[in-house]
Amino acid sequence: MKKIFTFILGVGTMLCANAQMAEGVQARIYAYDLQQEETTAVVNNTTVKAYNFTFKTNTAATGTPTVTLFGDGLNDVVIQATATDNTNKSWTATVHAANGEIVAGSYNWKVTVSADPVNSFSEIYNSKNNGFDFYRSYGFVVDQSPESNYFGRVYMAHQATSGTNVAVGMYTLTPELTFENGGKPYTACDMIGKGETSSSTNAGTCPADMCISKDGRIFMSNTHATYYGVYFIDPKDFSNSSVFKNITRDATNNIIDKTTSEHVAGKSIGITVRGYGDETVLITADATYFNKTYNDASITSFFINEYNIASNNQWTGAPSIAYGANGSSSPFLYSDGTTKVNFFNGTHAIDATTNGLWMAQYRGTPKKAEPSLFYYSNKTGYVEYSYYEKQSHNNSAALAVNEDLGLVAHTIKGDANATIMQYSEDEEGQITMNQISTGNDMAALGTKADAMSFDYAGNLYAITSGNEIMAVYALPDALVGENTRTTPAKSTLLAEFSDGDKLTSIDGINADANAPVEYYNLQGVKVENPEKGIFIKKQGSKTTKVVF
Repeated sequence: MKKIFTFILGVGTMLCANAQMAEGVQARIYAYDLQQEETTAVVNNTTVKAYNFTFKTNTAATGTPTVTLFGDGLNDVVIQATATDNTNKSWTATVHAANGEIVAGSYNWKVTVSADPVNSFSEIYNSKNNGFDFYRSYGFVVDQSPESNYFGRVYMAHQATSGTNVAVGMYTLTPELTFENGGKPYTACDMIGKGETSSSTNAGTCPADMCISKDGRIFMSNTHATYYGVYFIDPKDFSNSSVFKNITRDATNNIIDKTTSEHVAGKSIGITVRGYGDETVLITADATYFNKTYNDASITSFFINEYNIASNNQWTGAPSIAYGANGSSSPFLYSDGTTKVNFFNGTHAIDATTNGLWMAQYRGTPKKAEPSLFYYSNKTGYVEYSYYEKQSHNNSAALAVNEDLGLVAHTIKGDANATIMQYSEDEEGQITMNQISTGNDMAALGTKADAMSFDYAGNLYAITSGNEIMAVYALPDALVGENTRTTPAKSTLLAEFSDGDKLTSIDGINADANAPVEYYNLQGVKVENPEKGIFIKKQGSKTTKVVF
């Protein structure tokens, strides 16, 4: 079975958000903030177990959103949601045990929403229109995981100023593109801008990259000459700490283990995360150049580190695996088995997928051995795709990935055109490519994007220090498909029913005993004061025939 991906090159785009989305511009829709509450419902004067489901949408939904309950061995149960206000962005739905489709069992649930079509590449938000100038924001990412408590949240680490009105610090935005924390940065993130002054020569190094695990943990790399490392940031309160423990620095400022003197990390100019829970792996692109045997491989330059951090936010000792350098015994090779992919210090963006790694690097003159973008497949053990066309401007290393939708975006400095490609990856990891469109499909940033990210629906966020702009773009239905998206509730949110939930017997009896009495003649006409004759007596859920 093939998985379809869409690839966007040369996206002259920006990033995200401030006051709110541009009015009248349609975003790609998705549901977020999925919550459930166990309650009861009275059906035909009988009290039964029920669940209320609530959710929000990032843009106004059209039609009727649906909540689908599903589970192993259970038939799907679909219920309609109702808007709770006139914005069509807040919704609720209720299911109860008296619903004839509900049987005993544990149900997961998911929400499907639709919005008006996106007919062309559309700018949803532009910070310039809201009075904000963003300068040097390499740490920029959207939480794409429905399992996260902060699903849909946008994080931007603004690290330096250049005559702008935006302070240094960590900013967050909602899926509706409004700033949280009153539009102020969370200054508790004290590694942002550490060791820097405004427009200093070290600007652009703190942070170098940022990523989010599927459970919502934030990791950030810092490549400042004396402070570099990887940091954990708690999304609850933005407190932070170094991931690497029991460490010191060697003569060339590499991070080494105090006890064993093993190499722990170098300048982690790109970081990403794969997996969930106990399977979580932190991956870094290590730009440290040195000569030593490492994990049975002779590493002579740039390489990839993997740390099996699981549910921890700290790491002690050498990486779990190190691989993929120019001169290592396990380099990144093309499928011909001979041509190596060389890494350089300009690489500052990597993204992990289930089966591989996307990596981008700055190259003034890209070539096959030095591509500006490539994909390494864990299945085949080879580089299965690379982009190295020479451009009139240097290739930047801004990269965005949405694996679920199969979207990859890579910008090219100064190039306003977008080359849109679609590829499929089969079960063996082989990739086929199909170019869909070229041309000026997206508005230009005016210069290269420094950082990019997709959200869950496929809206593309980008930021550039050149024009100090952050903007968000919606991709057209012709590329991504209809403007409809299904969001699963967190796996821990279960609607559970048993046979005993159908009727709370005491409540049912009391409801009938206390219910008002009504009388009807044999033709079904209600009679207020029955006298002589035969009538139907109705009280609560009970009906009997009586004679007066």
